[in-house]
Amino acid sequence: MVEIVEKEPINIEGGTAIEAFPGVGLVGHIAGSYMISALNMKLVGYINSDNLPPISIVYEGDIIPPLRLYLHDTILIFICDIPLPSESVYEITREISRFLKEKKVGKSLSLAGIGTGKQGEKVYAAATDKALLEQLKIEPLQLGSIVGASGSLLLECKRLGIPGIGLLAETFGNVPDPRASANLVTQLGEILGLKIDVGPLLEEAEAVEERFEQMMETMRQKEGAGEYVPMYR
Repeated sequence: MVEIVEKEPINIEGGTAIEAFPGVGLVGHIAGSYMISALNMKLVGYINSDNLPPISIVYEGDIIPPLRLYLHDTILIFICDIPLPSESVYEITREISRFLKEKKVGKSLSLAGIGTGKQGEKVYAAATDKALLEQLKIEPLQLGSIVGASGSLLLECKRLGIPGIGLLAETFGNVPDPRASANLVTQLGEILGLKIDVGPLLEEAEAVEERFEQMMETMRQKEGAGEYVPMYR
């Protein structure tokens, strides 16, 4: 059983819903978290499911659910701080799409990454209909797959006739990628007509990239010396 609990009435008629669950490179989740902070969004609800692991999130000493809803004007973000068990993805995205249909949302955006094995600057788009895709003026993803909650929610939106858009940022795929998240936030700002400073995200990206390069250099040196480099520490 899945239940979307409103802590206060949520009015997003004609507005925008954004799904920012963990995925490739964590780019969608990082972008969603940044949007929540940048727009000073308010916690207005959460999602309960019998198929979620028994876990709560601690933030600044407060206990909060792992799946939460944040609101700013008519922008609603669904964010999740844990990887969803595969058996729960369909029922959760089905309930989210039902909720959005009931609330008469204008469109639903899913934020995700596409692993290319390299640092990319591109953001691709996929949509529930071609007319919507043409309006975006973003390079469409010609061939590929959208896995997890993002892919499932887009399918549910198409089934229910909700305009749905997938924004897919190029990313390494195997490490958290704030730079790809910054690209997503910039593109998202253009779609929503908002100007959002991504400077802090880019600073974080530089720090992550520096640490990653240091780690790779250490591995190269150890491999060159014939020293065994364990995969897990």
